[in-house]
Amino acid sequence: MIFLFAIAGHDQNAALLYSQAGELLAKTLLLGTTAKLLFEASLLTHLMQHRNSPLKRSARLLTGPLSGTLIVRAATGLLGGIMMPLFLLTENKQRSTVCRLW
Repeated sequence: MIFLFAIAGHDQNAALLYSQAGELLAKTLLLGTTAKLLFEASLLTHLMQHRNSPLKRSARLLTGPLSGTLIVRAATGLLGGIMMPLFLLTENKQRSTVCRLW
């Protein structure tokens, strides 16, 4: 929603919406994405098992024919779900510090 307001040229609406809910949304996205990526990475630990379980077969698919997809999913998760919310949170803290100085 914030992005749509910003694209449409309603910068004041976007700033107001971000100031009211943006920090909570960024923290929620950061936490959710971190949990999701860790959960998906935990699937790869099944490669070390000796028996051929369904989870090990899934992990072998992710490291074999689907390795490109795994890399793209991890990269977009890191960029869009972790780096961007961190960027927004640090930028918001810097703005509030500058506003207090004035």
